[in-house]
Amino acid sequence: MSKKRGQLTDFSCQHYVSRSALANVLRHARDDPRLGSACSRASQYRERKRLTGITTPYGSLVQELALPLKAGGNEVVGVQAPLAMFYHLVGTSKPFAKLIRETMAREPCSPASPWHLILYADEISPSNPLGTGPDHRKICGWYWSILELGPEVLCTEEVWMIAACIRSEVIARVDGGTGAVLRLLLDQLFFQEDGHHLSRSGIQLLDQDGDHMYVFAKMGVIIGDEPALAQLLSSKGHAGRKPCICCVNVYLDLERIPADGVHLSSLDFARMIQHTDASVLAVMKRLADAKPHMGAGEFIELERMHGRTYSANSLMYSTAVVPMKPATWIMFDWMHVYCVGGILNSEMWMVLGALRDEGLDLQMLDDYVEQWTSPRISVVDLFCKKSVTSHKKHGYVSGTASQLLTAYPIIARWVNTVVADTPVGLACAREIQSFNALCTVVDLLQNITRGGVEAALLDVSIQEHLAKSRAVYGVDIWTWKWHASAHLPQMLLQHGTLLSCWTHERRHKVAKRYMKDRKNLKSYERSVIEDVTLKQMYDLDTEWRKQGLVDPKKPSRKMLDGITSLMNVPVDASVQCSRVVAVRACQITKGDVALANAQSDWPEHTSFRGKACVEIWFSFSVNEAIYSVVSLAAHDRDSGDAVDCHLCDDVRLVHSRELLRPLTFARKGDSITALLPLVYR
Repeated sequence: MSKKRGQLTDFSCQHYVSRSALANVLRHARDDPRLGSACSRASQYRERKRLTGITTPYGSLVQELALPLKAGGNEVVGVQAPLAMFYHLVGTSKPFAKLIRETMAREPCSPASPWHLILYADEISPSNPLGTGPDHRKICGWYWSILELGPEVLCTEEVWMIAACIRSEVIARVDGGTGAVLRLLLDQLFFQEDGHHLSRSGIQLLDQDGDHMYVFAKMGVIIGDEPALAQLLSSKGHAGRKPCICCVNVYLDLERIPADGVHLSSLDFARMIQHTDASVLAVMKRLADAKPHMGAGEFIELERMHGRTYSANSLMYSTAVVPMKPATWIMFDWMHVYCVGGILNSEMWMVLGALRDEGLDLQMLDDYVEQWTSPRISVVDLFCKKSVTSHKKHGYVSGTASQLLTAYPIIARWVNTVVADTPVGLACAREIQSFNALCTVVDLLQNITRGGVEAALLDVSIQEHLAKSRAVYGVDIWTWKWHASAHLPQMLLQHGTLLSCWTHERRHKVAKRYMKDRKNLKSYERSVIEDVTLKQMYDLDTEWRKQGLVDPKKPSRKMLDGITSLMNVPVDASVQCSRVVAVRACQITKGDVALANAQSDWPEHTSFRGKACVEIWFSFSVNEAIYSVVSLAAHDRDSGDAVDCHLCDDVRLVHSRELLRPLTFARKGDSITALLPLVYR
């Protein structure tokens, strides 16, 4: 790593400011000998070009891609070369190289047993969502990663590489649209027929220790929301005559269903014929053969009949991506299916609406929710009068996906412990049963990342919920997402896990930060992807999965005295403290109630099933060891999904690695009720 790269470009990666503002700040730091005098916008531009132009055996980090336009000619855009970036990161980032070595040891890779490439695409806009007029800066971001890295690692943003950021206006002019761009990205960046082919010749990696690794990968998963999947895989989409990309004979219009067809809202899954890779390719061949011999109107009707869209430039006709498995690759994003205008949004509002229709004032729910504290995500205003008016207008609970995941166990507890045995609850018993079945499904989906969820169990739970929901509400609220949920168990069985797009939505922040102040559309794609590439290099320079204190500081004298009263601290020890500690892919903050492994020297009445609830005071480190100061809580009652306990006047020191995760809790005085995730029930 060059000295300049370690200083000048790092400033824009640590804290984002515009280039002009950064130039002004750096002018005041010219007396810093590490920087020298070069700090203008032009200097930053030259340094960016130098770093993204680094040459590897697989070309430079940022290269050009020619997109064929409908009107003729090509539009040349800048893209990040995935093989070159992969090679460079393994050679410069010890944490990333370690991750690849660990994955290689766990999942050996060879031409006969390659890894599986995951591809994701979504539109990203830096503009005000309430703005009017065309959004000229909206892009489609293309992300990729490796399935074998494992579900927990894939929940971290850093392992998702951003291959391209192409403006939607440009894609609209491309002959074949989004599907054609996907084909070009795969054909020219991952699977070059006359060059570097990731599944045939693989990629040879060299880490800083001089060790060689060989990686082979084939196309494995394409994930996204339904509109993205439809565009990428040449489907008519959820509003088409055949709305399901996975089914041969599922129809949207009740009045146009043939004898062997099934309606979208049917629960007769045995009659639904699933597409295979061969059946999809046969349909696309039929369309290609018919195109030269049919009129425009007749051919459009043929496309509608098959639920597919023809383009000679689409991925379906690629000869480089082999084997071609368009049905196998599909993975629905369960976050969008359930939590983004989805099943959980709709049914949560339906059960609350049923309770309200029976005379229950939803102010009771608002008062109940206010009693609960959840880690990081607040839901205290989700059912205030203003929010309820918004929910009623939309016809579903219109909070964010994260708010819904935080709120549903609170609502489930309220419904089952406060409402269920009242006259109102008894009148809505079927609605409550359906909502409980839905909560079971969402519990299972969240637990997939940690393993232990069988596809068969998920299948039974989803079908049970769909049956109960339809029995109560009919098909009035039934959309494509309800049908899509029935495909999730098969996708879990096929791929061994189900990914969700929460990570990708967070990843959008990287592209947005470099799009926000970039108004000039000249070389827009190349400029954005160059900045994104520098940000990725910067992020992976350090151990992004590191466990420990977050933003540590030196302890005050009073705090240091408290630490020394709990343990012997060597005189020459380095002591730091923090309000926040990162453990097991989550952050635990001062004041949180957390679940911990019960320790052998803790009183017996504080533990349940080998676990204990503790209140966090603060965390600190002595040299490399990390500890948390906690108050123990005596266990009163375990109801399966929650525990009741009360705080004791018993302060203990515990290794932070013994903390499991923060809990959503309600507190009244020293009495605490904490909700338990499925994995710890």
